[in-house]
This record gives sequence, structure tokens and C-alpha cells, in this order.
Amino acid sequence: MPYAPNARFADPARSKPELWRIPAATAVMVIIAFLLQALFVSLLLTTLINDTPTTSIIWEDDPLGASSTMAMPFAETPVARLGLLAVFGTFLVGLAVALRALHQRPLGSLLGDRRYLASDTIRVTLACLILIGLLAVLLPSPVDNYPNPNLSGGQWALLLLAGVPLIALQSGTEELFFRGYLQQQLAARFSHRAVCIAVPSVLFGLAHLSEVAGPNMWHLAIWATAFGLAAADLTARTGNIGAALGMHFANNLIAMLLIAPKGYGSGLALWHMDIEISDPALQAYFLPQLASIFCTWLAARLALRV
Repeated sequence: MPYAPNARFADPARSKPELWRIPAATAVMVIIAFLLQALFVSLLLTTLINDTPTTSIIWEDDPLGASSTMAMPFAETPVARLGLLAVFGTFLVGLAVALRALHQRPLGSLLGDRRYLASDTIRVTLACLILIGLLAVLLPSPVDNYPNPNLSGGQWALLLLAGVPLIALQSGTEELFFRGYLQQQLAARFSHRAVCIAVPSVLFGLAHLSEVAGPNMWHLAIWATAFGLAAADLTARTGNIGAALGMHFANNLIAMLLIAPKGYGSGLALWHMDIEISDPALQAYFLPQLASIFCTWLAARLALRV
């Protein structure tokens, strides 16, 4: 049975499977995350800004964008992108507290079968990095003249020291919540695996809705939903989040550190495409991107033989 590991994966959730606990735990996680973020911003403003209005801060000779407080939501500078990734640490703390408060179980219970967790993560990460790199070269490009330099090689290499761990934090937090918490709780409550695979994936897609994407907003959400389905399927087949984490981590390494659209999310990228994420021209690239998800899912399955 290819999905037998999913039943064992859900075992930690079976003691408290009531559906009301899911929105309650999610609310606790979000509230704690926002409180921690507010505390951090307050300390930052007090320590560094010395009561200067945040909208008027402009520092000269600031190649890393350390003063670009207005760029934070769009992660257009290195510091803004690193800050946005670090925010996921507050959600991780909130998730840990919510699990203890509402389910009386530790954060580690979301990982699944730990015997193969590390090996699954490493093997899938490597397989997907190779494949995504090849697809980036082989698939048609939405623009004719990319890549364009975004950071110098030395600056980019230095930023990797913080960027790679923070991308792991961001990818890991999302996987722990969507493929770990939600998939376990729904699998413990419903016998049909379609529920525990589809529902978290749709929510994952909706979480990626962004007005910054303009007319491409729903294309981005559909892409994220498809990605979530692939990650959830791998989790159900392996009984741990290692494969999903590996696929997610590899995708984000390429998307955030190598090639990103111009402006939005390009703060850590070595190169950028001369096109913005809201450009309708990207819609022609949508189907190849969906096909690439299938390819990475298949590569992960082949790497793990599941």
C-alpha cells in the first residue's frame, strides 16, 4: 500500500483529533507570531532608529538596503529579504506553543518517522536542485534577456551564510504547519486520504495570494496549490516531512538565491529577470511551471523509490 505510512504519520494526532482544535491552534500560532514581531519591531525602532519616523529614514551608501524599511513587504533588498525570512521563526514558536496548549504534544511530533527524515530530506533536495537547475535552462523564458546581475559575487556569497539557514527556517516552518500539523490532524479525523492531502494544499495555495502579483495572483495561488499537492503526496507516501521539505527547500533556494523576478523577492538573488511578478507576460509561463512541479515530484519519488 503506497499510502500506508500516512496512517502512522497521523498517530501523534489521534489523541486529540477534534476539528475545532485546528482553527484554535492556528489562531494561537498567529497571535503569538504577531506579538513577537511587534516586540521585535519595537525593540528595533527603539535601539536603531532613535524615534526617527520610519517613513523618513534614508541612509546613503547602503548597498544591502539596511535602511529600507518600506522594502520589507516586497523583500527587494538583501536585509529586507532576510528580515522577511526571519519572521517565520515567530510562527515556529507560535506553532510549538499551540501544539503544547491544545494538543499536549511537542513540535517534533510533526516530523513523522525520524529514521529516514534526514536521508529523505538530503536526497530529495539534491535531486530537485539538479532537476530545477536543468529545467531553468531548458524551459522557455518569459523574457529574452535574462539573467541580469542583481548582486556582486562576493556580496552574494556573504549573504548565503544567513540566507541558506533562513530559507531552511522558512521552508521548514511552512512544511511543519501545512504538511505536518494540518495533514496529521485531518488524517486522524478523516479516513479518506484525499481530505488530508487536498485541504492543506488548497490552504497553502490561498496563503500565497498576494496583490503584489496583480493579474497573476490566482496563477500564483494555483501553482502553490499544485506544489502543496505534490508535497502532501510525498509526505503520505513516506510517513515524514523530509521529502516535502527537500522539494520545498530546493525550490526556494533556486527562486530566492539564484534567479528572481525584478523587484519583488529579489533581495538575495544573484540574478534577476527583467520582468516583474505582476507582468501578464508571465502567464504564458504558467503551464511549463506546473509541469515542472510534476517533474520535481517524480524526481523525488525516484530518489526515494516510493
